[in-house]
Amino acid sequence: MTVEEHQESQVIVLQADGAIDGQHGYGHPIRLRFEEYGILAEIVDIPNNADELDTLPPKPIIISGGMTEVTSKTEWITETKRFLRKQIETNRRNPSAEKRGILGICFGAQLIAEALHPGSVQYLDDPEIGTSHIVLDKPNHPLFQGFENEFQAFSFHYNQIRPESISVISDHHYKGHHFIQAFEIPDSATYGVQFHPEFRRQEFKKLLVTYNTLLEDLGVDLKPILANLPSLQGTERILLNFLSMHPY
Repeated sequence: MTVEEHQESQVIVLQADGAIDGQHGYGHPIRLRFEEYGILAEIVDIPNNADELDTLPPKPIIISGGMTEVTSKTEWITETKRFLRKQIETNRRNPSAEKRGILGICFGAQLIAEALHPGSVQYLDDPEIGTSHIVLDKPNHPLFQGFENEFQAFSFHYNQIRPESISVISDHHYKGHHFIQAFEIPDSATYGVQFHPEFRRQEFKKLLVTYNTLLEDLGVDLKPILANLPSLQGTERILLNFLSMHPY
């Protein structure tokens, strides 16, 4: 990759592994949501470019969902954690106007948490699949401008985030478990959400069907989830709010 290759985009989507259907990776719905608002988002595949992340231009970054455990010693996971630690520390030193926005979604949020505080991400005995009831502890946070204090969002995860030294935006209780749904790393323009604000209903259904075998192995009955999956509108505003907070 070279800087010249990325001049046109307004935001960079770092796409982890996995696929939401037979043709598209996790970055695809993120790019589609931005395109609906006339914003150009570029997808950069992390597994094939992890050693070149430092060459990317200083544009806002969104880290997509993915299917490799963030605690894995896989080389691209390790290299991406290094990149994130370096960028977050740079952000902390820079004045507000020069901080590079970073937003992690599901896997991306877990990766941020684990990069800064190893051991923050733990296995969730009861996978949260389908929808989550999100309650904002900080409803006035600019990342959630225009949201009600409580709302529904799509979820697809079997890990939980319980990091240290963060600012909690949304605390979460689920089947006896207690973990974080949304957080901010103080003074670093870095945020994470455990749920998926980017999906439309049909896209999310395709994701669930794609991983039907995995869900069965996890003990998840997909049929009632698919039958009762709601049409959620407006959660993509999180993406727009993030970009408004940290424009390129």
